[in-house]
Amino acid sequence: TPLPGPAAFVAALSAAGAPTDKFTFAGFPPSKALARGKFFAGLSPHAATLVFYESPSRLADSLAAMADAFGARRACVAREITKLHEEFREGELAGLADHYRETPPKGEIVVVVHPPKPQGPPGEDEIDAFLVHALERQSVKEAAAAAANALGVSKNLAYARALLLKDKR
Repeated sequence: TPLPGPAAFVAALSAAGAPTDKFTFAGFPPSKALARGKFFAGLSPHAATLVFYESPSRLADSLAAMADAFGARRACVAREITKLHEEFREGELAGLADHYRETPPKGEIVVVVHPPKPQGPPGEDEIDAFLVHALERQSVKEAAAAAANALGVSKNLAYARALLLKDKR
C-alpha cells in the first residue's frame, strides 16, 4: 500500500512496479472513441512509463484502445488507492480490458502503462496476433497503421499481413 499524497498518480506510480526514471502523466484520455484512439496513437512512440486517470465507465474501452495503440505492453490498474477497497491489477492491456469489460470497476482509477520492451524486430506471429485483435475493431488500414506504430514494422508489411488475415476470415 502506497502512502497517501497530493496526487493519486504519484502513489500509483510508486506501487505499480513500472520504471519511474522517465514517465509521462497524460491526465484523462478524451471521452470520444475516435479522439481517444488518436490520443493514444500519439503517445505510442514514447519510450517511457505512461500514466493516465480514467473513469470507471470508460476503463475497458480505454484499455482496449491502449492495447491497439501500444501493443502487448504490461500495465497496472490502480483503484481506490489508500482507501478500504484498494486494488492493484496487473497484466497485458488486452487482458485487463477483457477483465474490466466483464467486471466493471468502481471508484478512482489510475492506469500505469509500462514502457515498451527493447527487442529485435517482431516476427510474423507477433504481428498477426496484434492484427487479429485490432481487426476486431478497426478497418484493415487502421489496424495496419496501429500495428506499424506499436510494433515498429513498416506500414506496407503490416498492411499486407492484415489483408492476408482479413481474407482468411
